[in-house]
Amino acid sequence: MKNPISEQIINHLEFLGYQIVEKRDEEEYDFLVATSDNKSIFIIQIYKDSLVYFLARYKFEAIKDIPDICKSINEVNLSSTVTKWCHSKNSEDQDVISIEGYFSGYDKVPFGAFIGTMEREIAKYIEKLKEEGETEIDNNDQRL
Repeated sequence: MKNPISEQIINHLEFLGYQIVEKRDEEEYDFLVATSDNKSIFIIQIYKDSLVYFLARYKFEAIKDIPDICKSINEVNLSSTVTKWCHSKNSEDQDVISIEGYFSGYDKVPFGAFIGTMEREIAKYIEKLKEEGETEIDNNDQRL
């Protein structure tokens, strides 16, 4: 990994129970995929300027009312502290909810708090959206 904070982030994520299933050096950033049996699957990009980008994607099998779910996502965005949410379609024209978070640099305590807050927000709001969308969710859709 090119970025000096990448190994610290990998070690911290592994300590929290994630497995790093993919890592590669891209021109602009270090790329990681972190999985866990009972947490979100994260796609992580660690940029040269130490900006750390997290992405989790949840595929919805069938959202019944797109305007209503978009309204709910807007409400989630007003309430969330470290995550931003959006609705889109993947390459197979399936509904996807993407959750993004950004962190700067690496410091053990703030980074741990960030990951904990991100996971709590995902757990809280994905269930809310699931109920409102009246659909099943699949968090294994990790294509960028």
